Amino acid sequence: MSVNSKICATWLIAIVIFGFAPAIAKCQSSTNNAPPQQSGKSSEVHTPKPGGPPLQVLVPNEPWAFRSDGKWHLVYELQATNLGKWDFLLTRLDAVTGGSGVKPIASYSGTELAGTIDRTGQTVSEKAKIEPGAFAIIYVWLNFERSEDAPAKVGHRITMKVGDYPEAITLDGIAVSTDRKPMVIISSPLAGENWINNVIMEIGEGLYAFYAHMQPRLASCESRR
Repeated sequence: MSVNSKICATWLIAIVIFGFAPAIAKCQSSTNNAPPQQSGKSSEVHTPKPGGPPLQVLVPNEPWAFRSDGKWHLVYELQATNLGKWDFLLTRLDAVTGGSGVKPIASYSGTELAGTIDRTGQTVSEKAKIEPGAFAIIYVWLNFERSEDAPAKVGHRITMKVGDYPEAITLDGIAVSTDRKPMVIISSPLAGENWINNVIMEIGEGLYAFYAHMQPRLASCESRR
């Protein structure tokens, strides 16, 4: 090969290498800066299958059967607190005699269940949905034809949805003892001796405070009878 041929070949190789180098660098830069591809798996966390409902239910006072309008009634409240990390949506409440395998005395669901729930001190859009750490008060009103029909113990079955888990779960066996002894009835006017005016005034004030507290609940329950 002549000297001129060698010079021409050297220049040709240099042109090819240095001519394509910017394009190659740009291509590599575009490849490195490309956004990472999605793996196709969602990062959203779903509610796992609950091992059991971490819902604490308390009954502050055992109900005392009383007679009104020709029937006997049991009126009490359930205080439910969400101790878990997911929302609880209450969907149904059954009050049953004793155990859980008998026909319910009364059942509440939908708007009727929502009407029995009070979210004291809380601003919520859905009363039946209890957020983590929140609580709800459920007012229960049971009616019976005779005092003997009122059971010595009332059990409860609460059905709920937990988070976005698709299946409902049930909390069963919340038992409440009842008192069927005759209530003391004070007729008017009061009779007997040793009555003190101040005591009578205190009793009247206490009854008025109790009525003022319970009147909205009683009216709500009365409208559903």
